[in-house]
Amino acid sequence: MRTAILMATYNGGKYLREQLDSILAQTCRDYLLYIRDDGSTDNTPQILAQYASQDSRIRIVNDTVKHRGCGGSFRYLTETADADCYLFSDQDDVWLPEKVERTLDRLRALDDSIPAAVHTDLQVVDESLKPLHPSFFRLTRREPEKASRLAYTCAYPTVTGCTAAFNRRARDLMVAAPPVHCLHDRLLSLVVAAAGGTIDWLPEATVLYRQHSSNVLGATAERSAAQKLSRIRASWRDNRQWYDDVRAVAGISAAKFIAYKIRYLIPRLFSR
Repeated sequence: MRTAILMATYNGGKYLREQLDSILAQTCRDYLLYIRDDGSTDNTPQILAQYASQDSRIRIVNDTVKHRGCGGSFRYLTETADADCYLFSDQDDVWLPEKVERTLDRLRALDDSIPAAVHTDLQVVDESLKPLHPSFFRLTRREPEKASRLAYTCAYPTVTGCTAAFNRRARDLMVAAPPVHCLHDRLLSLVVAAAGGTIDWLPEATVLYRQHSSNVLGATAERSAAQKLSRIRASWRDNRQWYDDVRAVAGISAAKFIAYKIRYLIPRLFSR
């Protein structure tokens, strides 16, 4: 099966070499790594050019649009790369050696006639790769076994993009989706769940999920009920945009969306 790893970069020179080295050191070596840079002003383009000159599996994706943002970059890569299965990669993490092999083995075991994806746990680390928490699932109290349920995905999208692998049918749904606000991992979860596909998971961590001051996204432990309520109020705009995406992709009404939130998310505020 043709495998494409998709990486979007932007001013990631500080940690990029470690991530590239970890991908190139995978036990599974049969893949192409497609990289699109979003107009970096640091040494990221030079690092990418160096690595591409040394390994023919690395393909730098050219684009007439200079800045697309994180979600736009991954969507462009998803549209551009021609493969049978796909994996997303951040620019600043470290992949454990068997990540590609383990996730693809699980993906290939699923029914390829329907949209399918696999995601895994992550080990949260600091900028020096010092362990902070052994399980992102436990840290954020995610329930990965529920990811295939559209209602759960609407309430609490669970797939972390840098752990995800997905098949061609899932990719085609992403490409066909209308313009959305959300990032690539949320879109993947939404289109697969809305189509009645499968989102499977591995309980082990396959990625060292680096937390640092310039993260585009990061891991945050949930705290007191008051802090959680404050966070919900502060994220009203994000929730509204997410509902717009859910409605556009899955045709979910506002009443159902609110019901799903009440069913799955509100109880989390007061659980330990």
